[in-house]
Amino acid sequence: MVTSTNRPDIGDYRKIRLKPNAKGYYEIWWTDAAAGYLTRRQSTATKDPAEAQRYFDAFCADARGQAQAIAAGKPATVDELCRAWLGFAAAQGKDLVGGRALAAIRRELGHYTAPELDGVILQDYALGRRRSPGTIRRELGALRTVLIWAGDQRRISRDDVPVFKGVIPPSGPPRLRFLDATQEPRFWAEAQRWPDTQTNPRDRVAAQRVALFVALGLDTAARREAIIELTWDRVDLAAGTIDFHLPGRRLTKKRRVRGVRVAKRLMPVLKEAWLRAPKDPGGQAIGRVVGYTNPDSLARPFARFAADVGMPWVTPHVLRHTWGSLRAMEGHSLYDIAQAMGDTIATIEAIYLHLSPDHLRAVFKA
Repeated sequence: MVTSTNRPDIGDYRKIRLKPNAKGYYEIWWTDAAAGYLTRRQSTATKDPAEAQRYFDAFCADARGQAQAIAAGKPATVDELCRAWLGFAAAQGKDLVGGRALAAIRRELGHYTAPELDGVILQDYALGRRRSPGTIRRELGALRTVLIWAGDQRRISRDDVPVFKGVIPPSGPPRLRFLDATQEPRFWAEAQRWPDTQTNPRDRVAAQRVALFVALGLDTAARREAIIELTWDRVDLAAGTIDFHLPGRRLTKKRRVRGVRVAKRLMPVLKEAWLRAPKDPGGQAIGRVVGYTNPDSLARPFARFAADVGMPWVTPHVLRHTWGSLRAMEGHSLYDIAQAMGDTIATIEAIYLHLSPDHLRAVFKA
């Protein structure tokens, strides 16, 4: 167990130290001089001392840069704030968060400082981008996230965060594509047969991974990243349950569900995958269940499979929507669907309410 011996003071960050919590995850503790000397902490989301030390070093470097910028009186540019946010997201294990959405922001607005951004500049950006309202919404939403985070981190004044109301395009109706009750079992069965059609060993391995992903996606409703990051230590074949929650992961509105029951048709698929998986000296399967380390690695083989079975419009996320849509059409409670999918009831109602049969009939007298 390693804890930091030196406790540096950097700007408003006083007595910065690194130490593990009761569960073994390392945390950075400091005294916040700008907030009445309150004690604050931030998780490194890791139990590994080396990774925690790297996180600690980056945290201290970030604090020094912030202190130097404040001392120099030089406001950070939007590009600098975006880079800082992406570094923070990467340290939190969310390397892909906001990267694509912020690319255009950094290119078009990166030279501005936060105080320079106003409604006119943001409106010009929204009108000048020849992209769909959904794309503009994601980009400006990502910028708002960065600026609010920068304000919370005291990189900029909270008063410098511009008002985005009226600039960000409103969200449109959900675009819901899903496999119907006839297509779903066909897609599932074709995925399980697909590995047998591959003659090249490398293609066969990719097909096995796609088949396993499809089975998990259609029978658990888990998100793509949750399935890719699932490890064998969180699959209990004896109890027939799967825990998609990643240890140390911060809980958000898009939570990962624990205790998912393994469906009857999924069980033999998981058992076969368990036999193929690498084992530790005790004979237990180790590593990731599907076998990919990056969610993007799934995209190409999945698209090839979907095209081969004549359904090129199906994406990994369609599997999740299929599960939710079919459960709603079967008349299951939207609250239960929200719990099973790890979403808020408001999100589930917005997407699946129109598919729920007779959802208004119960409130009217016959």
